[in-house]
Amino acid sequence: MREQFEKLPEISEKLKQHGIWYNEQINQYTVVMFKHNQERMEAIMFIGGAWYAFQEQQKKIDEIKELMNEYYTGSFSTIEELAGEISAALTGTED
Repeated sequence: MREQFEKLPEISEKLKQHGIWYNEQINQYTVVMFKHNQERMEAIMFIGGAWYAFQEQQKKIDEIKELMNEYYTGSFSTIEELAGEISAALTGTED
């Protein structure tokens, strides 16, 4: 999933431009300490926020994929029932 995120044009550009990389040990994006400046710090905060949002959206996509699979295997009796479940997945609410 992270590779997909890092291929997004704006993210890829910021990573390269500011020398930002993903640190597996601390589970977040970072830069080499001696390279910190205001612009890099703003870029790393942007990347961190974008990464969080990307993961949250991916959870919704994965949930919808699972619901669609359940629909095709006969777990829902009507398309309306499926639509309600998809709506709930997108809005983060329970039926």
